[in-house]
Amino acid sequence: MRMRRSVLSNLLPALAFGLGLAWAAPVHAVTGSAAILPQILPPDDTNLTQNDPFDLRVTLINQSVDDNLAPLPARLLAGSKIIVTLACSDASCVTPLPGTLTFVPTNANGCVTNNPGIASCVASGPNQVILTVGTTINLPAGGAVPLAEIRLNPTEPVITADGKFTLVANTEKITDIVTCSVINPTKCANAAAAGSTLMYFPPPDIDRPCDHLCDSRIFFANGTDPDRFSGSLLLNAPPGCDPSSDFFRFRITNEFGTVVNKKLAPGAIRKRGNYWLYSNPAAKRAGGIGYVKVRQRKEEPLGWRVDLRVYGDMDTATVAEMTMSLRMCGYVAATTDDWTPLPDGKGWKVNLGDPIGAGAP
Repeated sequence: MRMRRSVLSNLLPALAFGLGLAWAAPVHAVTGSAAILPQILPPDDTNLTQNDPFDLRVTLINQSVDDNLAPLPARLLAGSKIIVTLACSDASCVTPLPGTLTFVPTNANGCVTNNPGIASCVASGPNQVILTVGTTINLPAGGAVPLAEIRLNPTEPVITADGKFTLVANTEKITDIVTCSVINPTKCANAAAAGSTLMYFPPPDIDRPCDHLCDSRIFFANGTDPDRFSGSLLLNAPPGCDPSSDFFRFRITNEFGTVVNKKLAPGAIRKRGNYWLYSNPAAKRAGGIGYVKVRQRKEEPLGWRVDLRVYGDMDTATVAEMTMSLRMCGYVAATTDDWTPLPDGKGWKVNLGDPIGAGAP
């Protein structure tokens, strides 16, 4: 069981230290400054569950000050845009993670709720939502103004030990916010704003396939043939799961990146009586998924056993700790384990058969 965690209680103090970034452009002695607070609702937990939608509130915090450091009112100008990037590896968003969250349009303008000045909430590609300002929004001195709430669906878990990722929000331009001095109204300054919040969306654990010794193995090949993975995995899938209805993916990763990542198109796995089967003998030479057999477990109504052989270059399997993940029926499960080297460096094995009450397949 993973420990549930929350970071929102620490978010506001962190704004001043970079989690909610602010850009300021002083003109004379007036300073325009603001930050964006993206907050999951309800705000007590940032652990997500696959296909369990949640609402996200986007709030703009005005931090502008006059030349005597007194807080100043400001305006978010009509035509401005707030860009919400749904999933990144960190707050700088050097590595976007599209597909982690999916925008769910709600109501005619796409927003769940919105400030009257917000015209619409619209998807922009698979990993962004744009909040468009239709009419100028007044920002009280030192105040926080909710802009909109949007609905998001956790779609694809993040395949890391804790499933951590970052949602980022920012204004489009450095001139989207303007503030003017009360002491000397001719002195004005512009500002942009940004902010981020951490979320956690790890995949559920893959069940152990046996209550006796039951190894999954990586075999390093000789010559030019691809390496091979052979193993059996158990997972729970949603009711009504049809393994042929959606794409199938098997992946192994470690701290250095991807060891193997292979995928089958919808319909590639076909039903054969009481099980589903895919076979591609050419994969032994060309690489890819060579064999998949999927069947339901009689003792677990939502339980499935997957036997598979996968071929490819697995030279990056150089450390013991590796994560296997399996996607089927739109559901992702994963397990992180310490693998044991095979004799003479010929590969790795992991025993997923430690008794944990899963029962024999």
